[in-house]
Amino acid sequence: MQASDFRAEARQHLSAARSLLQGPGEAAARYACLELRMTIEAMTYELFQLYLKELPRSAMVHWQPGKVIRELLAADPHADQSRTIRIGRQDAL
Repeated sequence: MQASDFRAEARQHLSAARSLLQGPGEAAARYACLELRMTIEAMTYELFQLYLKELPRSAMVHWQPGKVIRELLAADPHADQSRTIRIGRQDAL
């Protein structure tokens, strides 16, 4: 499987959604929602690429966001959660 730059694709979809939201009417909002969905899909696929070594080969057959997320969560129950790591010096008490 060839690695793709899904993060760049996600940025493009997000930019398109923002532009659409500047337009009037319900149709613009509807298309913005579609662009946002495509943003989420691209980010999911990028995360999937990071976990390829930990997932069964059968996971690649189900290249659909919902199934990909389930496979990611099976490999890492915390794959859908953000983490913050802080490094610094702690003063002695």
